[in-house]
Amino acid sequence: MINLTNQFAGRVSMFENGTFVGSGMANPLGNSISFTDAHGAFAGQDIDNVFGGVNHFDSHGQFDGFTRPNVFGGVDRYNANGQFSGHSADTAFGANSYDAQGGLDTSYIGDIDAGDNLTDSILNFINT
Repeated sequence: MINLTNQFAGRVSMFENGTFVGSGMANPLGNSISFTDAHGAFAGQDIDNVFGGVNHFDSHGQFDGFTRPNVFGGVDRYNANGQFSGHSADTAFGANSYDAQGGLDTSYIGDIDAGDNLTDSILNFINT
């Protein structure tokens, strides 16, 4: 089970099965979020892109892929080579994430907007 808390504005702490796994913090301009792992080491960054989605960068600053909005209310995910790698879609109870073949990868229950860039960034961090 994944739990998210936000004690401070613009920050999120992530817990998996009760264990702290990392945190995210928006930059002052509001166009990116930086992630740290459980030990405080830089774990990557997501920056808003011109397609309305986000560009993902790993802990070394290497481009790791991008997203763009889809017709299902979620986002389509692409790897660093531009190949389709999956998508997300809103459901009545939260959101679902699907792999490149359309198979269900993960279900998220709660007040989640599959098309929101912050949601996409957090779920990308948790799933890597």
